[in-house]
Amino acid sequence: MYSKDKNDYYIFEKPVNVSDMSSFVVFDYSDGLQFAKDKRFYYIENRKYPLADFETFNPLEYGYAKDKYKVYCVDTVIKGADAATFKTIKYQLAEDKYGKYRGATKLTDISKP
Repeated sequence: MYSKDKNDYYIFEKPVNVSDMSSFVVFDYSDGLQFAKDKRFYYIENRKYPLADFETFNPLEYGYAKDKYKVYCVDTVIKGADAATFKTIKYQLAEDKYGKYRGATKLTDISKP
């Protein structure tokens, strides 16, 4: 979906404003989202967000992504999520060693008093 010229990458004919062209990597189109990254940011189509670790950043399924430090749900860092154990379950549902998440929100166990 991305195209490029010598100055920038484009998606839907809109400039992405890539921070570092030499490190820009486009991931396979997945779940309706087009992810990419460079040394400073991750991109969803032509929007960019701060990135914690370039080397380990990788999109997962259902709008989630992670690197060795953080877990992301589309444009939101999931606070307190454990990147090492985080995995997707189904659309907008994931889990790690601390619990389950719907989108970027940690679910609470309503069966406990």
